[in-house]
Amino acid sequence: MVTLTPREGRSARHRIADELRQKILLVEDGLTPGVLLPSENRLAEQYGVSRPTLREALSILRGEGLLETTVGQGTKVTRRPPPEPDITEQAGAPLEVAGLLGLVPGAPVTRRRQILYRDDQPVKLVLTYTREQVA
Repeated sequence: MVTLTPREGRSARHRIADELRQKILLVEDGLTPGVLLPSENRLAEQYGVSRPTLREALSILRGEGLLETTVGQGTKVTRRPPPEPDITEQAGAPLEVAGLLGLVPGAPVTRRRQILYRDDQPVKLVLTYTREQVA
């Protein structure tokens, strides 16, 4: 049985999620993408918690894209990279953008940066410029 050291303010589900996350990201205990985790019953026993508590921990990791559960097959490691957040910021219009928007170079614009993914791999960087007064 794994003994989880209590951390101030951390519930059992968060401590389990923290430990499994670390094992997945550092590829410890053979937790590579595609590997099935032990059954929920076995993991709950291993961590000394109830199945509902374990399920909450696994749910946290599914939300982070580290696990995927398929009914009848179990839970496997996916270790998808977390999508980078879109970044929206104020900027000065580059020369080409200024010309397209009918602005002078350096005029204030809002720039949005997005990274698009296919099969968990980045495939496109999208930069969108919007006139300040429109944004």
